[in-house]
Amino acid sequence: MSSQPRKLGLNDLPAALNLKPMAVVENMNIETNILDPVVVNRDFCRFVLEKKGVLDSGSIFTFRLLAENAGMNARVHTPIRAGIHSVIRNATLKIGTKIVSQVQDYPYYKVIKRCFVSQEEKEGKHHVKYGTNDGLAPSTQAASATLEMKTGFQSGNNKLSYGALDLTSLSSTTAEFQIKLSDIFPLMRNIQLPLFVINEPVSVEFTFNNIQAEGQINISQADPGGGVIYRPIARLDPNSVQMVADYLTYDAATMNETAKEVMSDTGLFIPYEDLILTTNQIPVPVVTGQTHTTDIAVSGRKVRSIVVHTNRFSTNPLHGVYSSEGLRKGESYNFRINDTSMYPNDVNKEHKKMRELSKVFGVEIQVPKIEFDLDLQVADNGAENQNIITGTITYEGKAQRGSLEAKHNYIGVDLRTNNSMAVGNGLQIGQKPIQLVRKFDKVLAAEAQASTQRIFAMVERAMILKDGNVSVTA
Repeated sequence: MSSQPRKLGLNDLPAALNLKPMAVVENMNIETNILDPVVVNRDFCRFVLEKKGVLDSGSIFTFRLLAENAGMNARVHTPIRAGIHSVIRNATLKIGTKIVSQVQDYPYYKVIKRCFVSQEEKEGKHHVKYGTNDGLAPSTQAASATLEMKTGFQSGNNKLSYGALDLTSLSSTTAEFQIKLSDIFPLMRNIQLPLFVINEPVSVEFTFNNIQAEGQINISQADPGGGVIYRPIARLDPNSVQMVADYLTYDAATMNETAKEVMSDTGLFIPYEDLILTTNQIPVPVVTGQTHTTDIAVSGRKVRSIVVHTNRFSTNPLHGVYSSEGLRKGESYNFRINDTSMYPNDVNKEHKKMRELSKVFGVEIQVPKIEFDLDLQVADNGAENQNIITGTITYEGKAQRGSLEAKHNYIGVDLRTNNSMAVGNGLQIGQKPIQLVRKFDKVLAAEAQASTQRIFAMVERAMILKDGNVSVTA
């Protein structure tokens, strides 16, 4: 009878694989290789990693976008919150033919996570690395009765300084961006992969967004061009796609600790997080009321959290296709889990929705309230009772009121069994799927539109590494 792997937590992993600081590091070598993909085009690419050392979770991928049909004066750039993340549709990490981790509709999940990044990090790091421009805060120069949103990169009224981050038609002048491995795969936020003891090749695959329509991977200010209306788009430059891989090698004792676990009778048990996506369409809510129930396919799994992105409009002038709109009135929701309602009463208040979402990420949301909901300016009957953002103020040439208000409105529920963020405390789900029940009661006619609902469930999985061979749980 074969031995079963010991089910260890992240803190029990060999020191070389754990991201927490080592007590003592006698010797460590970092070898950085620039890898070209073995296959690359504007739709797909695949990287194959070398079998050596430990793959650092901070390894990065580089991308450039080329603007097309921009005219002479148009300014083309990435959506302000999605940034360069918008170029990736799906990302897959494989060992041999086994899918270890997969993130589908990656930029939709990323814009949710970015709502919990500090303003300082958005402006000081991400603006340059990711091409984002979402470090928004109320202007202190605006009149007291209205609000104007600005970033630290704004010079003068209604003008943003993307500068060198504008996209051009030439590889030599367009901006180059980067994304960390740990930004893409939840797995890599907690562990580092021991490539030196894995027999099968480890590969990373990207499916790219290559839809030639504004809003998918770019937004722009069109150039009138003497009466000619240009429709600029941006597309991936395949020659720019590279991986800067950092391979770590520690002293012999540290490396042997990992190898000994892998070659033991039980093998090495590595717990990790992964995302499962459920997508469906919500039909046009009728004004008199409607209930929409979605089964979330997580039966039999341990679930840590769920977040929901709802896109009611095809393209937002500033956020592209990645906005998630809040309603003026008339929506409530609840989850049914293991035959029990999550909340004794349906959630129908925006402040409660915001608080529940914040619990998922363990920090307070880092976006102004006007970007999350319309509570500040809407009366109980759904009518506007004050103008929070004045209709004359623009942001990158687009009206702030229509482009920013309540465009990052999400549902979230934290299902961890304790407050620790470490893997191992997810809620065990029975044979029935989790259900999300959304009720639309007397939705305003102007907002009664069909929408696409993307539900991201963070689940717990495990990788078993034994004698150099890898198996993964469902």
